[in-house]
Amino acid sequence: MNTWRRNWGRALGVLLLGIWLAMLPRAALAEKTDWKDKSYDFSRVRRVLVYDVDLSAASFNSDLKAHKYASDFPEYAKKLGCEVLTEEEARRRISLAIGVDLDTVTKTDPDKAQALFAENLSRAADAYVKSRVLKWENSYYIQPEHTEWEQKRVDRSYRDRNGHWVNDYYYITVPVTYPPRRVDVSTLNMSFEAYDAKTGKMIFGREDDRDRQDYDAQDGMYERICKSFFGDFGNKLHHDE
Repeated sequence: MNTWRRNWGRALGVLLLGIWLAMLPRAALAEKTDWKDKSYDFSRVRRVLVYDVDLSAASFNSDLKAHKYASDFPEYAKKLGCEVLTEEEARRRISLAIGVDLDTVTKTDPDKAQALFAENLSRAADAYVKSRVLKWENSYYIQPEHTEWEQKRVDRSYRDRNGHWVNDYYYITVPVTYPPRRVDVSTLNMSFEAYDAKTGKMIFGREDDRDRQDYDAQDGMYERICKSFFGDFGNKLHHDE
């Protein structure tokens, strides 16, 4: 009987702990929205132009950070698992393919150079990706005074029916009241759009919106968001379902 009571008490403690954890406020939130052209043959994409990420909506406290995020972006794009081109590399390939130096044309007629680039992009790449930061924000809210039910261990000793001392414990739930507190929140929202280089039609897109209860925590969020997109897009190129 005593063994049964101990096991039952421990099982109840685990159950109540699970309920308590489920009631805790979420420390992080991640929401991804994807779109895919189901008729597109992703397997034929062998070379992808990845434009520089647009960070204009982000606010940094130093130019060094802006430079770091921009320079890290091409490294994350390597998760595509195929040949990745920068815009500069694509311009050089197109220039060789059409026999016209686009950099020279840009100096005298930027619109013509851009048109030539767009018309001949499929000679350099099969697809291209444009990415931008939609929201980069640090905010906070005041969590009001509140009560949470928490687990408390209670130790006890008693004699069994044979007169031997038994050490045991069980859990109870007790109310704990917390005072108001400031909760910092880091928010990062990014969009990614992949297009077919020949038609200019979008073939895959994603918006990734993340929050984290922390201050200025976008660094790690930025890396995870970028790696997640390029990894998933790369999987479609190699293992499209």
